[in-house]
Amino acid sequence: DYISSGFTTDPVLGVLGQGVGAATAAYHSATQFGRETLDFIILDGVYDDLENLMDQKIKQAKLPFPNLINKISSESVYMNYGYRYKEVSPREVMANSFTPALVMNSTQDEVYTFQMGENVFDSITHDSKELVTFENSKHGMAFYEEKEKYEKSVFDFINKFVIDK
Repeated sequence: DYISSGFTTDPVLGVLGQGVGAATAAYHSATQFGRETLDFIILDGVYDDLENLMDQKIKQAKLPFPNLINKISSESVYMNYGYRYKEVSPREVMANSFTPALVMNSTQDEVYTFQMGENVFDSITHDSKELVTFENSKHGMAFYEEKEKYEKSVFDFINKFVIDK
């Protein structure tokens, strides 16, 4: 209400999240408040599932007993914060979001795999969605390294699914 109170016309309100911020944007879009207020979301470099992400990172570190480490660390998070890794899944959340969504990922992302972004995109059940893939940027860098494509993708998406709908 505070943001829209300064406008004489209905404002267009969207959220762009990168990395963990993309997961936060996904979760927000599926809340009642998000459904009522957001016109679009942009998920830039999103992971699909925290349990999957942690499993990948533990294996990359070549730690012994990766499944056990993942389970113990998930239980530790539960004891301290009240949730387990498997409960943090942008992929599952987006299956219940009806907000137009632009998912952006990179084949060169060394933090979240390219497949994770595709998994989130594939989970979206509505048609107001687009997937944009960057070929030459590492995690969180597409805005800087492929700026023209990034900006064009964002504005084309907003025009198609918000302004011209």
